[in-house]
Amino acid sequence: MVKRRRIVRTVLVVLVACLCASTAAEIPAGSKVTVALEERPLAEVVQALAKQSGNAPLAVPDDLRNLPVTLKVADVDYWQALDRLCASAGLIYVPDLEHGGLRLDKALEHEGHGAYVGCMVVKAEEVRRIADYRVIREPRPGMTSADTRCVVRYFWEDRLPVVRARAEVIEVRDAEGRPIRKTQIPQPRPYRVHVEHGSRPPSGTMTFYMTGIPEDADRLSEVSGVVALWWGEGRKELVLDLVPGDAEATASFGELTLTLRKSEPVADGVRIDVRAGLGGAGAELLLGAYGSPYGFYLAGPDGKRTACTVRQVTRNLHLQGDAGHRYTPAHRPTGHVDVVLSCAMPGPMGKGWSLVYVCPERIEKAELAFAIRNLPLR
Repeated sequence: MVKRRRIVRTVLVVLVACLCASTAAEIPAGSKVTVALEERPLAEVVQALAKQSGNAPLAVPDDLRNLPVTLKVADVDYWQALDRLCASAGLIYVPDLEHGGLRLDKALEHEGHGAYVGCMVVKAEEVRRIADYRVIREPRPGMTSADTRCVVRYFWEDRLPVVRARAEVIEVRDAEGRPIRKTQIPQPRPYRVHVEHGSRPPSGTMTFYMTGIPEDADRLSEVSGVVALWWGEGRKELVLDLVPGDAEATASFGELTLTLRKSEPVADGVRIDVRAGLGGAGAELLLGAYGSPYGFYLAGPDGKRTACTVRQVTRNLHLQGDAGHRYTPAHRPTGHVDVVLSCAMPGPMGKGWSLVYVCPERIEKAELAFAIRNLPLR
């Protein structure tokens, strides 16, 4: 069958080169909140914090929604206010891996060892001797039962549409201020395509092992490092009309080429196959990473949009060039990424339906240095 060309409409020119041209941005300041609530339901206090900060409200379990809590803070950072609430109510905030975002839960013990920096909070989630584990997890070459495992979790305010986050521990010092040898578990490479839908929790972790800590040591004087955040500014859109039949449309913008290979109705929705060709210069495909608004959407004739769910991703990429700064890789990924999307679609597919790809106009980046001090060894 001779393929019919689908109509390609460009709403705004997508400059993919902007995705890799990260500029040095100021560290995003933390949101300030003022709350004076006494013996009010927990759900009400959480909503008040969200409204003032611009962040999404934390999920509250049904059995805790009416828990009476008191929070009185004036012009303090969002994370500090949230930590005060948790400390007074015996709670903890953790990533909601099922629904996205963060959720509150009961805490076995309050953990106050962390650092506030800009729009982030960094916390030591676990510091344990390997000998304390019944089973040594994540064994590494040369690791012994005398080594110490440390897990650090960092959270950022989700009012920022963060598309990438990476962290590194730079230095660890014992109680006397002497450097300690550490080995960090490598994180995924930043060029990898994010396949999560737009509900990923605004948090990340880094894990490292420490060697040579005396058995009688009870604390670390400092754990210092840096977290790099990339977030989107502005908004660009590419719209591809969906026309029934065996046809495909291809459009190229900068270093990215999007090809709509197939769209077909299935059950109560539609299945769409898209190929993204990456031509280098750090081009990447954003698929709703970290709860951001970026990714693919199905738009109906009335203009209403529904986020597409990523069902399958197949990558065929290779790198060109040398690696640069640890947070700004200079490699040039080339090749293509095949993405299978699905979305609910009431009614038959016909004229007026389109696939919309949304990406940031530009990417900003900031490196946030942190230092967790006087950290107990458990």
